[in-house]
Amino acid sequence: MPFSEDAYSLLYLWSQRTIYIGAMFELSRFTPAASALVIGLEKPLRIRDALSPDFTSTRSVLIPAGVSVQVEDTDQRLACCYLDALGRDLAAFKTLMQRQVGNLWLDSSTEQQQIASYELMYRTRMPAAQAYETLLASIFPAVTVCSAVPIPRVEIARVVEMIRRDPVSNPSNQQLAQQAGLTEAQLQRQFKQITGIPIRRYRLWHRLFVTATLMMLGKTLTDAALEAGFSDSSHFNHAFRSILGMKPSTIFQRRDRIFIYAGGDVDDEAG
Repeated sequence: MPFSEDAYSLLYLWSQRTIYIGAMFELSRFTPAASALVIGLEKPLRIRDALSPDFTSTRSVLIPAGVSVQVEDTDQRLACCYLDALGRDLAAFKTLMQRQVGNLWLDSSTEQQQIASYELMYRTRMPAAQAYETLLASIFPAVTVCSAVPIPRVEIARVVEMIRRDPVSNPSNQQLAQQAGLTEAQLQRQFKQITGIPIRRYRLWHRLFVTATLMMLGKTLTDAALEAGFSDSSHFNHAFRSILGMKPSTIFQRRDRIFIYAGGDVDDEAG
């Protein structure tokens, strides 16, 4: 389905979280590399994970990182908030969801407030700093008060920061483990336990983030992907589709219809 003449999408890039608001026409099967709260802004969507034989209808769904899902009824605008990789947002959001089916958490108790906030962001093309304030105050305020929020291991937080600081290089797990003061087996086990995904997949997720940031700075999609560390366009396209469930062209085919914002999150306590 092509974009209508007045359709556009918003992409907010922050150090700990990312928000996409817009149409997601091809979204079907995918395995997110970051936990995500997905909300249908216009109607319920139908979703199931790999453990569930039947689809469930919901306006809001919390998908943990690494959980494979299939989605229907995506011919609408969706708001997708990708959460802090170290699991703090995920733990807080679980307390807001009203039911669980398989590995999915459904029906946010603050769903209507969240929808209203996303609609305001979309209509006004809200600047990044103001949007981040709205994120913390209206979309998931429980993050800062939830007693269930875990304190991530310092060693894993250090590895995440190393990957973010140098997304292009490919240090081995053994090299990362040495820098974190862990054995390779400890690192692999603890990293997946905290983030939900293996180290390699997190590196791909962060490279997608870097690609979008470089596009905001004026790079072409191809140049941005290569500069972010993808070996070629095929590598980028495969990672994009497996993690986000759609082709890159679905979002980026019309540069005048995608608005990318960054910054304004320097005072984030989760960071």
